[in-house]
Amino acid sequence: MIRNALLGGLLALPLLSLAACQRAGEPPPTEPARPVLSMLVQAQSGPQMRLAGTIASQVQADLAFRLAGRLASRSVNVGDRVTAGQIVAELDPAGLELARRAANADLASAKAQLENAQGIEQRQRELFASGTITQTSLELAELRLKLAQATLTRAQSSLRKAEDQLGYAQLRAEFDGVVTAIHMDPGSDLMPGQPVLTVAKPDLRDAVVDVPEGLAATLAQDAAFEVLLQLEPAITAQGTLREIAPEADPATRTRRIKIGLVDPVAAFRIGTTVTVQSATGSAAQIEIPLSAIREIDGRSYVWLIDGDKHTVSRLEVVIGRRSGDTAIVDGGLEAGMRIAVAGANSLVDGQVIRATREDQ
Repeated sequence: MIRNALLGGLLALPLLSLAACQRAGEPPPTEPARPVLSMLVQAQSGPQMRLAGTIASQVQADLAFRLAGRLASRSVNVGDRVTAGQIVAELDPAGLELARRAANADLASAKAQLENAQGIEQRQRELFASGTITQTSLELAELRLKLAQATLTRAQSSLRKAEDQLGYAQLRAEFDGVVTAIHMDPGSDLMPGQPVLTVAKPDLRDAVVDVPEGLAATLAQDAAFEVLLQLEPAITAQGTLREIAPEADPATRTRRIKIGLVDPVAAFRIGTTVTVQSATGSAAQIEIPLSAIREIDGRSYVWLIDGDKHTVSRLEVVIGRRSGDTAIVDGGLEAGMRIAVAGANSLVDGQVIRATREDQ
């Protein structure tokens, strides 16, 4: 019985060896092609910007009184031209005039007190020289003289202050310009620093435009623009980008830009509505989704698809500006290449893939 079992085992060994040899000679099972989503790289130029805006002065100032009071008169209106130093508004000066008279009276009193103290000090000095009075009496007269001199100095300062205050009741233009806004009318009670009117210089003008936040970020420094009057588009002016607001408006998500006009004609008056358009469309750029980018040791890569071999290879690229879920490629990619746009972190060099076009 045992002999028969051993004989059977010996006969089975060649069969097992033959089966093992057959399995070793077979090719290993191939890994199925990995499906990926792909896109064809294209360079696209941005559209020409064309937005509405208004003309504003580069230099303007809100004029306000330094004192509180009632606005007695205003001699200018919107559109009037003013010159530097011209009186444009006045406060009711009654209270300030009374303060000036009181200060003047205090000055006259201080002068009289000083003259009296000088006379007393001189007599006391003569009496001390003759031995009639003591040193203490002379020192007391000298002290009264010093007090009278200090009182006179204070009264002079008070009078100058009262006169200055009276002068502040007149509001004067700081520079030659045109009145662009009126904030207060005669009879209004004003606080110090409360704007009464706005004066702007008409020779330096901007076209002010609110642009979408994404578009503002693409504008180059000193970008060129053409500005057209909306009522007469044939009248144009050239301008360059002068200022971009650092933050977007929280409600509209737009950023205000200011375009300095170059030698504009008189028709571009302050407050005029204009149309602003970029001189040319933005330069062609390659934009790819962030999901296509793999970051390794501070460098950026994408997976380049070989359409003939159906494999991927890692390609280093230079990433520029990022916005939302996309990025601008500044170098490394060329139009016409096809890249994987999903699963960038799970692919390996030379991996076989089955590409599905993004637009399918």
